[in-house]
Amino acid sequence: MDATMKRNKVSSIVAAVVSLALVPALWIMAFQAIPAFQTVRADTSGGRIGPWFFTWGLTGFANVYYGLALRVRELIVEQLKSKTSIALTRSMAYHPEMQHGIAELAMDLETMGPHVEAIANDWCEGRVGPDWFLRLVAMKHRTVEAAFRVADQALDLSGGFGMFKKSELERLFRDCRAGRFHPANPALTHEIVGKIALGINPDEQPRWG
Repeated sequence: MDATMKRNKVSSIVAAVVSLALVPALWIMAFQAIPAFQTVRADTSGGRIGPWFFTWGLTGFANVYYGLALRVRELIVEQLKSKTSIALTRSMAYHPEMQHGIAELAMDLETMGPHVEAIANDWCEGRVGPDWFLRLVAMKHRTVEAAFRVADQALDLSGGFGMFKKSELERLFRDCRAGRFHPANPALTHEIVGKIALGINPDEQPRWG
């Protein structure tokens, strides 16, 4: 394993660890005893998993992909500052379309962290209402989709090198795509959000029609 691959592996590990520390409230949920008000809605008689489990899981998923997107931004900014072109006298960071792309990427990141933190804080402080699952799955969905856009934009800005295995961006792009497989997937998310927004009980039968 050459020095570059070792640095990439270390950077990936650091990014994963940092992503778990980005929202302190998530650590509170994970390691403190769950207060009574957070389990009062759990229906254990039918073997169903309480809302605390989904909150911990989906907030964790979203937080990991937020951390991944932060690493993507770090990589592409470093790359553009050193990348050159025969059409420019300075680095590609001075190309207007590179600046446009970085702006789009940065604006997505500005919405991701606060959304995850708001949901985690509301849970920890007991601000949980009838629309909680709507808010929860919407947060996970929006964060994962934004992370994918960030990674996709970064590959466009990186150029052809970003598609090769030796590029950390290539792996991060693949990792980012996995976020859509984690529950709740886009189909289930839209069903839950749509039904709750319309005042329909998601458990109502028949499920459709």
